[in-house]
Amino acid sequence: MKVLILVLLLLLLLLSLSGVFTAYTPQCSSCYSEGQRCMVLDTNSGTYKNGGECNDGLVCAAKNKGEDEKNWICTKPIELNGVCVGESSCVIGLTCDPVEFKCLNSRFAQIGEKCSKDTDCSGTLASCTNNICKSESSGKCDDASDCEYGSTCSNSLCVPLRKQGESCDSMKGESCIYGLSCLSNNTNSASGACGPLFSKPLGASCLIDNDCNQSENLYCSQKSHLCEEYVEPKQPTTNCSLTENSCDQFHECSCDGKCYQSSPFPTQVPTGMQPLVNCVLKNKCTWVTNFFSSDSCITKNCASELCKYNGITIMDNALTCGNDHQSNTYCDSNSVSKININNSMLLLLLLLLLSTLLIFNF
Repeated sequence: MKVLILVLLLLLLLLSLSGVFTAYTPQCSSCYSEGQRCMVLDTNSGTYKNGGECNDGLVCAAKNKGEDEKNWICTKPIELNGVCVGESSCVIGLTCDPVEFKCLNSRFAQIGEKCSKDTDCSGTLASCTNNICKSESSGKCDDASDCEYGSTCSNSLCVPLRKQGESCDSMKGESCIYGLSCLSNNTNSASGACGPLFSKPLGASCLIDNDCNQSENLYCSQKSHLCEEYVEPKQPTTNCSLTENSCDQFHECSCDGKCYQSSPFPTQVPTGMQPLVNCVLKNKCTWVTNFFSSDSCITKNCASELCKYNGITIMDNALTCGNDHQSNTYCDSNSVSKININNSMLLLLLLLLLSTLLIFNF
């Protein structure tokens, strides 16, 4: 029995040292050169994920069609009409056609916009009829791109978005119109009423940072789920811990032992987000599959606002390996400030948009 107990104690010690019982996943990015593998095995999930960042001008992508993720490498992105093997292979603004396996300008048109072929339409159930993207599914949808402006996809059906003051529940697909947030008075519930962004005062219950008045330096505390004033603590400068989150929620610990900013501070958000929201509303744009396309409503009307939003949400530091991939092909080509974005950053930007504006029509 003593031997069994000793073995169990040793096993627990080994598991503890290996990080199995560690809740915090360290942000320990590696910087990869061209040709190096960029995916690593996540021992917790058993799947492969991005193990770091490719150096400037490179993307993490498959080299051959159907290639296992573990063999993906850092490579130069494919230009228009070049042969591709997946979405991540193409330069920003292009998508990899699943039939022709070429990087094409596609999936940029929302319902009701002009088109020349079916693949111009963002919705998977939409088609180009008489040079206009139309939904051929009688109200059915795979996602919001299959629905008209002012509607979203809920339980595979297009439903109207809720207006200010109307009830909402983001977990049930009862979403607010773009520019409003589903404000709940209960930290344990996603149901509430549609109201303005950045409207809750100090001490109010919240679910996301954008519920709080960030212009007044308020944020939604992950611990209390209340709007609190943000005071940046003194961050560890030489020895932050990779096995526990010793940095605050706006910073991450990197491999060099320093805390780096990983998301915008509260006062930075409204100045970047509100102009983008206003522009999208004014031009009645929806977040189509390929909104970085030069022909999308977002890029044609709101490229400057999108670049400014990206400028405050994507950090250029040791966590991102200084990759400013695609800057010339997007922001410079639209005569606006450079956009620092690579494929993993693009995913992060989308996640930020989706998580902070979860209740909007995308």
